[in-house]
Amino acid sequence: MNGQVTAKIVTEISAATLLAASYEHFVAYLLYCAQAQDGEVYDTLELAWGISGVPSYHLSGVVRTRLAPGANVDAAIEGVLDRFRARRLPMGWFINPGTSPTDLGSKLESHGFTCIEDDVAMSVDLGALPEQVPTPDNLTIIEVLDPPTLRQWVDVAGISNEWKPARRELTLPFRLSLGLDPESPYRSFLAYLDGVPVATSELFLGAGVAAVVWVGTTPEARRQGIGAAITLAALREAHNLGYRIGALFASPMGYPVYHRLGFEEMCKIPVYYWEPK
Repeated sequence: MNGQVTAKIVTEISAATLLAASYEHFVAYLLYCAQAQDGEVYDTLELAWGISGVPSYHLSGVVRTRLAPGANVDAAIEGVLDRFRARRLPMGWFINPGTSPTDLGSKLESHGFTCIEDDVAMSVDLGALPEQVPTPDNLTIIEVLDPPTLRQWVDVAGISNEWKPARRELTLPFRLSLGLDPESPYRSFLAYLDGVPVATSELFLGAGVAAVVWVGTTPEARRQGIGAAITLAALREAHNLGYRIGALFASPMGYPVYHRLGFEEMCKIPVYYWEPK
């Protein structure tokens, strides 16, 4: 298991720890996901990347670049690309506040990458979260602990995030290979409205903090507080386990939801995308 997953819980609440949590959680998350199935992990202080086998740049890509002055940046980029070319998988290259060299973005563009978005990295003191949020009376949230429920989770996440059918099919065995143990650092949650599955979230405990990933609500169930509720359910579980800091990457749709829960924007994370021709 990746060392960052088993890291000691971060207990200091400061501007520095909140900033670090806002992106270090994702380093641990992607490298953990890359241990699934036939994945690949490369993790050094200078460069860290993972391949999960799922065609998603949030599950396969480079999450740490700390190349020393004078390093052959072009050779480093091509070395990574060789692995993704061999696997015929798309990838993301994430640039966080500590990335070096500082002109890495332009270097990536010269190798065929395109800057597609800036992920918004956010974090929160879990002790400051609200106890609950307004939701419909007929809403229930459960943890996913068996394959049939995971299939429902994948279906809802696929609809919410507009995944292509192939992505949905690959996500199921990928997630199963990571296990559905309630003691795992990676746990999934599913919300039902009137008995119908409508929303998802996942909790990842890594780098000493609690990260929330893959929050999504089906279009017909939005604007009822369900996304906030299933986010809060995962974070409350982490707080009960002793975690102090929560972190996530926010989409434009999710940003106001997380901000209302108490998350604060820490930084932007430019994402450079590459796919095989």
